Amino acid sequence: MRATFETSISDTNGGLYAGGWSSALGEHGLIDALLINIDSDGQERWHNAFGGEGIDYCWDMIGTSDKGFALTGQRCREVVTLLTGQQRAGNYQVIWDGMNSSGIPVTSGMYFVRMETPVFTKVNKMTLVK
Repeated sequence: MRATFETSISDTNGGLYAGGWSSALGEHGLIDALLINIDSDGQERWHNAFGGEGIDYCWDMIGTSDKGFALTGQRCREVVTLLTGQQRAGNYQVIWDGMNSSGIPVTSGMYFVRMETPVFTKVNKMTLVK
């Protein structure tokens, strides 16, 4: 499983609960929020991927008094695709004009840029200021 974890909480048995996201599971959408429990030996006990169609992230979590979890995150939708298809190895520069796929200007705010290859997925935050 390929996953990115942003937050974790220790459990009472020496292991931990970690929250983040994964594109490898693909159980619900392109990227699913992910909660995983790891034992003190580093072995996965269980995982739970959740979200809808599209992209869902888990940024932070807290343990609740009833032994559950409250997770915070973000649901994202695709704004525009800038480049598709197979590319030759090398350095590339892709410029986004601040328009969505319908040619309408988007608002200032935080956006996510996702680059995906057959063996690698990278997500970066980007702030658009107008």
